[in-house]
Amino acid sequence: MLKNNLHSNNLPVCLFSICCCVQVEVVSDEDVSKVENVLSQGEVFADREMLTESTHTATTRARDHVELLALSLQDLRDSLRAFPEVYQGAYQYALNNYNYSIYV
Repeated sequence: MLKNNLHSNNLPVCLFSICCCVQVEVVSDEDVSKVENVLSQGEVFADREMLTESTHTATTRARDHVELLALSLQDLRDSLRAFPEVYQGAYQYALNNYNYSIYV
């Protein structure tokens, strides 16, 4: 199982993208036997935590071998500053999905 590592100020360290795997389960922190969602190749997780700078709310576990790409919070901020079109997309995503405005 993978819990998103946190900085000392409880901000998430990484956004994860699933590169290659069978499936990844998102389970409840309170009850790991309860599967809340199943993710597949190309999907991301910890996006809400990264965009809203909040602590994680779930744990993930791979059903089989998994390869992930991880994007640090600092790299995300740098990318959003460097690429205004990516920032616009991330801003709209956060607003539409989490009712949250991001600023970099």
